[in-house]
Amino acid sequence: MHKSVASSLSYQASVTIEPNWYQILRWYFPEELKTDVDVRDFVSKLAKRFKLDDESLYGKAFAFDEFSDAISGLSLTWSRNLKQLVGDLEMVGYLLTGSGGLRDELYEKANTKDQGDSERGLLLSLKPNSVAVIGGYSKISLGRIPYHDIVNFLLRVQTQAGCADYQIKKFPQILQEIFDRDGVTYAPHLDTHMGDLDPVEELIDSEWLVSVGAEVYRQRVERHRFETPMYAVSFSLRFFNPGIRPWNEIDESVWDR
Repeated sequence: MHKSVASSLSYQASVTIEPNWYQILRWYFPEELKTDVDVRDFVSKLAKRFKLDDESLYGKAFAFDEFSDAISGLSLTWSRNLKQLVGDLEMVGYLLTGSGGLRDELYEKANTKDQGDSERGLLLSLKPNSVAVIGGYSKISLGRIPYHDIVNFLLRVQTQAGCADYQIKKFPQILQEIFDRDGVTYAPHLDTHMGDLDPVEELIDSEWLVSVGAEVYRQRVERHRFETPMYAVSFSLRFFNPGIRPWNEIDESVWDR
C-alpha cells in the first residue's frame, strides 16, 4: 500500500469471503459431480455414512473485520467465525471432516487419475485475494482477486474524490487487465435504502479519477463485491478521523496552521 495513503487514513474493512462450494466440489470430483444437485446428493450421502463435524469448511462463508490505525500504524484482524483476533485475513481448514475414514476416502476419490505433481489435497487456504488447495509441497490456485490492490485504489478514491463507497463504473486499466486475466467481475451490493437499484447517470467530478482512467457513479453501495467462478469477496470500508480521540481537549487541526 502506498505510504502516503496508509499514513493518512484510519479505517475498518468488513470483509466476507464467499466460496462457491458447488464449483469447488466439482473441481475435486469432475467425473462424478456434474450439477449442483449432484453435489448436494454427494454431501448428503457422505453425511449419512460419516458424522460430519463443525470443522468442515464446506457450506460456510468467512467474515473478518480488519482495523488499520493511521497514528500507530497498527493493524488488527478479527475473525467473526472464530470470534478471536487472528494474524491475517485467512481461513485454513479441511474441505470436509468427520468420523471414520472420511478424509482418506475423499483423498482417494480426488486423486484417482494421474495429476502429475499437482496433489489435490483436502486442506484449503481461503483469503480475500486467493483460494488455494494445499497439497504436499505445493499449492493449487483455484481463483484470485486483487483484493489489496482494489482496497488501495478505493483508499485513493477516498482521499482524492471524497468517497470510497460509491459504485465504480470503470476501473483503471491496470486493475481491469488483472480482472480480465483472472475472470473477476464487479457486482456491488447497491444501497437498498436508496430505493433505486439502477446506477445513476451522474459521475463524480474528479481530475484524479480522469488521470487514472477511472469513472465513479455518484451512488453509494452497501458493499463492493467481486466474483470469480470459485469464490467471491465483498467488503465495506468505514473511515475514522485519527485526530479525534475521546480524551483530546484540543482539536488536532490547530496544529495544521
